[in-house]
Amino acid sequence: MFDASVGSNGGYNVDRQNRAKAFNRIDLQYANLDTESTVRFHIVTAMMSTYDFAGPQEEVQRLLLNFLARSTSVQDTMVAIRTDHVNAWMRLWKTNISIEPKDGLSDEDHIDVLYFRQSVRTALYNLYCCTREGVHMEINPMNITVVDRDGSIMYDGDMFFIPTLLLINPELARNILTSRYKSLAAAQQLAAAYGNRGAKYPYCNDALGYARSLYWDTVSPVSIFNSPLIAINVWNYYRTSRDADWLGTVGSPVLRNIADYIVSIATPVPNTNRYTVENVTGPSGIVGNDNVFTNYLCATALRYAIESTYELNIPAKSAWCLVYSGMIIPTLDSTDVLKFDAAFTSSTMVPIAEPLMIMMPYFDTLYFDLNDMRSPSSVDIASTFYRSRIAHSQETHPYNIIALATLDAQVAQTFPQISSDQKITSYYTSILTFLRSNSSSMSWGNLNMSSDKTRNNVAMSSMLLIALLTGPLGFRIKGGVTETRFYYQDMSVESYETAVLPLTWDRVVLTNVGGHCASIVRNTR
Repeated sequence: MFDASVGSNGGYNVDRQNRAKAFNRIDLQYANLDTESTVRFHIVTAMMSTYDFAGPQEEVQRLLLNFLARSTSVQDTMVAIRTDHVNAWMRLWKTNISIEPKDGLSDEDHIDVLYFRQSVRTALYNLYCCTREGVHMEINPMNITVVDRDGSIMYDGDMFFIPTLLLINPELARNILTSRYKSLAAAQQLAAAYGNRGAKYPYCNDALGYARSLYWDTVSPVSIFNSPLIAINVWNYYRTSRDADWLGTVGSPVLRNIADYIVSIATPVPNTNRYTVENVTGPSGIVGNDNVFTNYLCATALRYAIESTYELNIPAKSAWCLVYSGMIIPTLDSTDVLKFDAAFTSSTMVPIAEPLMIMMPYFDTLYFDLNDMRSPSSVDIASTFYRSRIAHSQETHPYNIIALATLDAQVAQTFPQISSDQKITSYYTSILTFLRSNSSSMSWGNLNMSSDKTRNNVAMSSMLLIALLTGPLGFRIKGGVTETRFYYQDMSVESYETAVLPLTWDRVVLTNVGGHCASIVRNTR
C-alpha cells in the first residue's frame, strides 16, 4: 500500500456530456510508486450550511483541520473515523421494524412482503440520515419536505416526520423540538407583525433562509395549523419521555406562547360561547372559515397547554379554557362526520380529505380516546364519505392515500371478519401501490413527491412508517392529567400485541420502538 505524499483539489465541475452529473477533481502525487501497485487514498468531506452555523465555511474548515491535526497516522485517523461512523449507525439500528412473512406463500406474495419490509427499512434509514442525538439545531426543512417551483418550502415535517420520530426514537425528536424553543423569539416577532399575541411559527420558508420569508410570503398568514402541530408534538414528547425538567424549561414556553397565539386569532361568535377561526387553510390550500383541520389542531393544542400547566402545577389562563371549550368543530347535519370547513356541503369536492388526517390515531382525541361515546363505525362512515368527496385528480395524493389506508387498518381491528378482511386488504393494497407509484427511479427504494421521481423526500418515508405504526400495529401516545393531578390514563406509548394484519404477514418484530426493548405484534388471521 502507498499513501499519497502530495494532493491538490482541482475543483468542482459539471460533466459537459451529461449536465446531470458533476465531479470534483483531485490530483494526487506518489513517490516511489511501482507499476501495478495498489494505491489507497482517503477522502474526508464535510457539509454545513447556515442552518448549522452562521459561518459554515469557517466551521467546516475547523472540523477538517481537527482531523488533520491528530497526532496519529493518516491510516489510524481514518480507521478511527470509520469506527465511530459504524458504531453510531449500530446505535441507530437498535431501533428497527421487521415484517415476517408467513410460510408457504406464492412467489408473488413473498416478493410483496419483502418489498414492503425493504421499504420500511429504507424509510427508517432516511429518517436516521437527517437527524442526530444531541444536536440542537433546526433541521434543514429541505430534507423533510418539497421545494416548490418558486423556491418556497413548506414545513410539513411537523405533520408526519416529528410524530414518527416520537413513536420510534423520541430523543431524535427532542432535538428538533428544542430548536423550536431556540427560535421562539422570532416566532413571537412574527405573531406580533401580524397583530397577534404569542408565537406563530412560519409555515412557508424559502431555500435561502429562515428569516427571508417571514413577512413577505402569502402562505404563512393563512396557514396557521403548523403552530398547533408543534405544540401537539411538544406535549407528545413529554408524554413519551416524562422529562419534567425539559417540559418546564423548554416545552412549556412553546406551549404557552402557541396557546396565546391561538386565543388571539379566535373570534367569539356573538351571543354564544363559541369561537370561530376565520380565513385560514389546511394542507389543501383552500381558504375559508372554521377549517376543521385548523380548528381541531388549535383546540388540541389548547388542551395540551392546559394539561401541561396541571403537570407543572402552575395556573392555566382562563382564556385558554374558554376558547378550548368553545372552539367550533364543524360536523355535517345530524352526523358526527367532520365538515371540511364552514362552507362545505355533502356535495362539495375537496383535493385533500383533511378531516380524515386529523382522525388518524396520532392526532385523534375524538374517536379513539378512552371512554369516548362514539362508535368505531363512525370512523368507517367518515372514511367512506370522504373517499367519494376527493377530487378525481387528487385521489393518489399521498395525504389521501395514507389517511384512508391508516383508517382502514384501524377499522379492520374492530369489524367482523368479512369486513375486517376487506379493510386490511384495502390497507395493504393501497400502501403497496403508494410505494410502487412513488419509488424513485434513480435510487434504491427512496420515496419522492415529485414528477421526475428522482428526489428523495423524508416526509414520504415518515408517512409510510406512521401508516404502519398507527394503522395495523396500533401505536398511540396516550395519557393525560386533570386539574387535581389525577392521571386519567398513564402517559406512555401503547401498541397491539395481536392484530388483524395483512394475510401474508406472520408477525411484525419491533426492537426499541415505543419505549419497548422488543415487542412482537402477531397476526390473528
